[in-house]
Amino acid sequence: MPRIPKSNPRYRTKSELCGELAFVLNSNLHYGTKHAVLAEATWVWTEFEGKYEGCEQWSEAAREFHGQPKKLMHEHVMPKKLVIELLLKLPVRQQVRFSNS
Repeated sequence: MPRIPKSNPRYRTKSELCGELAFVLNSNLHYGTKHAVLAEATWVWTEFEGKYEGCEQWSEAAREFHGQPKKLMHEHVMPKKLVIELLLKLPVRQQVRFSNS
């Protein structure tokens, strides 16, 4: 997935994304819902600057394949699973209650 352009309604800044994740983590949402949100957010974060162009995290070897994305593999220095587990273990500051209204 290429980066989400600012004109797309799905676009969020990194600051907005962090604030929304804090909201979710401090809510009384089901563990599975929190996990799903975190899984999506970690993908968005790793591709924020672009997956095929503009990625600041590319190695020098990856830069040699510029314009040939099928020769590249999107890997994470720290596995997403570990990042999600660490985020879910953060202490909750307050419970946010959702109503049905």
